[in-house]
Parts: sequence; structure tokens; C-alpha cells
Amino acid sequence: MSGVLAHDGDTIGFFVGSITWWLTLVSAVAALRTRITGRLLHAVTVGSGALIMVYGVISMGAVLEADPGREPLWHARRPGRATVTPPSGGTRRRSMAARVATSLAVVATLALAACGGTAATPTPAPTPLASAAASVAPTGSPSGPPSGSPVASGVAPSFSPVSNLEGQEWILVLISDGSELDDVPSGLKPTITLDKGVASGTTGCNTFAVPYAIDLNRIVFGIVALTQKLCEPDVMTFEANYIAALSGTGRFGARPDGMAFLQPSGAPLLAYVLQSTGTLVGDWAVTAFQNSSGAIVAPVAGTPLAVSFGDDGTVSGSDGCNSFSGAHTTDGARVTISNLSGSRVVCPSEALFDQEEQFLAALQGSTLWSASETTLSLRGENGITTLTLTRSAS
Repeated sequence: MSGVLAHDGDTIGFFVGSITWWLTLVSAVAALRTRITGRLLHAVTVGSGALIMVYGVISMGAVLEADPGREPLWHARRPGRATVTPPSGGTRRRSMAARVATSLAVVATLALAACGGTAATPTPAPTPLASAAASVAPTGSPSGPPSGSPVASGVAPSFSPVSNLEGQEWILVLISDGSELDDVPSGLKPTITLDKGVASGTTGCNTFAVPYAIDLNRIVFGIVALTQKLCEPDVMTFEANYIAALSGTGRFGARPDGMAFLQPSGAPLLAYVLQSTGTLVGDWAVTAFQNSSGAIVAPVAGTPLAVSFGDDGTVSGSDGCNSFSGAHTTDGARVTISNLSGSRVVCPSEALFDQEEQFLAALQGSTLWSASETTLSLRGENGITTLTLTRSAS
């Protein structure tokens, strides 16, 4: 009987020790969860669970191979110990069944712990959105930063968790093709509006409605209800990709007039600009522009930059040294600025010459616009902010 109890004690000790080790590991990971990426945490959890399960299987195998009638070696070597009487057949069977049940309980418990661990994902702290999707948001303040100082790089530094995400219409401008963000096809105006747990919008062909839930910077969409109008095959393909991207969304980031949806891993899926409430046409004063290093900087002090968009498709203004003119066209939230040319007055300083060159490059590189009654944001490739402007007084 003592041999049987020794084997059962080994199994129970392994069970208690394993669970204690597992709880210690989980507690340590929980304490460091904000410093550990989801991918690393997943790898640690899976690896640890697999290792424990291997030990569990080995232990169970040892138990099954053990002879209940054989006294443990460390008992047999102790001098003066009485001979152990082997248990009867019925006792052996009951003992074996108990050991098997205990071992199976160990393996099952560890398996559940491993599965539960892999499903848990740490709550991500508010961080910059991954890749170019982060850049959908404007990175310069319309009120104007200190002269000549970097406002931000091409990638936005942070996002508030909810900001003005809800209650406004957003226009989709970039969509993932599986590896990178591509422009929405010309002529389509996909939208989304999030309001009190229900998102609605259009794919450019059909309208949709879908429930959603927000928790900090996480967002999850439910089952999409979609109208069934038939459109051109390429539009239907785009629609399917748009709905699939919404279904795969796990996180978001938002700024006053830019928003992006991302996979739970942080990979960008969809990028939006806020539906403009103002018009592009009019006179604008530049508050910041993207320089050659990708930073958003204010104009050189004493050299106001100005841009005017005409309703006849013209664009003109001042670059702080020379005047310029050109053409522009719009298609929804898209803008094309081309054929810029200007006077040839030599700039009085190298700083003004650099500003002229970089400002005109930023203006002509702009492909997206969004405006309110008093502010205008222009963006370039992948939604990176190129210019921020305020409407000039009449």
C-alpha cells in the first residue's frame, strides 16, 4: 500500500507543482502585459503549455508502466525496513484506475490552461497606428506650431481612444489588398457612420448596417446586413473586400478628421477621412506643410504661404518668395493638383528657397482633401498629411 501511495503522491505532487508554476507564469505575464507584444505572449503561452503537456504525458506513461507490487527503490534500500506485501489483484486494479484518472485530470487541466492562455490577448495601450494607416490623421495643428519647428513626422504619434469617432460620416479612401493599402477605385464613395452601436454606410454599390462594440481602442463588428443590388463585377469585388475588412477589424485609431481600422495585430485594413462640411474652393492660409524629411513644419516667420482654389479648376497662391498657378480637379475626397508654375524671383535666403521648393512639392503631391467651414487638410500618398490650412478672412 505504501508503494501505491508513493506513486499517487508523485502524481499529485506533479499536478500541484505544475499548476503552481503555470499560475506563477500567468501572473508574471499579466504584470508585464503592457510591455509584451501579443505575438510574443502568444508564443510564450503556446510553448509553455506544450512543454507542460509533454511532461504530463511522460508522467502518465510512467504511472501506467509502474508495478503496484514493487516497492519504490528508495524504500527498498533503507536498512531494516519491513518487507512490503504486494497488494491483491482488486487493489491493484483500483489503484491503477485511480492513478490513470489522476493523470488524465492533470493533462486535461493543463490542456485547458494552454488553450485559455492562447486565447487571451493583452489590452493594448493607446499606441500609434501601424504602418501608413496611422498617417490618415492630420499631424499639424491648424492654429500653427512654433515657426520652423517640427510638428510631427509623417506617422501620427498617437490617437485618443474614441475621439469623435461616432456620430459622423467617414469616407473610405484606402483599403488593404492583403499586404499594403491601396486607393479606393475612382468613382466610388464608400462610407461608414458609427452611431450608438450600429454602423451604417455604403460600399459604393449597396448599403449596409452592422452592430459594433467599442472598448478603449478596440472595435468589433458583428454580422453585416447588406442590400442585394447588382453592380459591375469590379465594384462587387471591391464590396466583398470592404465587408471582409470590416469583419476582420479588431482595433481603431481616430483623430479629428481621420480614422483607421486595423486587424487585432495592428496591420492596417481601412483608412477614412471625415466627410467634408466645407468646400475646397476659396482662399486659404497655410499653417503647416510637409518638408523633405517628412516632418510637418510651420512657414518661415514673416513669409505667409497662401493657396486659392477656384471653382473653375484653377489653383494659385504664394510660396513666400514667388507667386504660382496651376490646375486642380476633384473626385469626392480626392484632389489632383498639377501644372504648377510661377515667377522666377530669386529668394533672398536659402531658408526661403528651401521652403518654396518643399511647399510646392507638398502641394502638388496632395491627393486627398477634407474641409470644414474654417479648416482644410490635404494629404498625400497613404494618407500622410501634406498641408494644413485655415480659411482666409474675406
